[in-house]
Amino acid sequence: MGSSDRLAPASGPDQQVNSLIYDTLLLADSQGKLVPMAAAAAPTVSADGKTITYKLKPGLKWSDGQALTSKDLVFTYTRAADTNTGSGWSAYLTNVTGLADFEAGKAKTIAGSPRLMTRRS
Repeated sequence: MGSSDRLAPASGPDQQVNSLIYDTLLLADSQGKLVPMAAAAAPTVSADGKTITYKLKPGLKWSDGQALTSKDLVFTYTRAADTNTGSGWSAYLTNVTGLADFEAGKAKTIAGSPRLMTRRS
């Protein structure tokens, strides 16, 4: 295995190991249908397509027993968007509201959530 950093670009074997360790909000089944994992259900999407809202399954915990919260997800997306981390995910987050302010040092976190990758606006 190369790097244990979830945000570092990974090889095929690294991705397979990571998939056994880390959970995701949604996962695609064998037919390509999104299935909730850490999310309680499929997300709701605002009429303008700019806001995607997830609700977490109740009772999610870290390995140390601490509750997993929405603040943890904000941290994750913020770190993923930070080009200084070498994140392989930052290119996918270029259209997130607030990213420019974050990159300019005007904000400590990004304001928005990633938009649907299949939606063009």
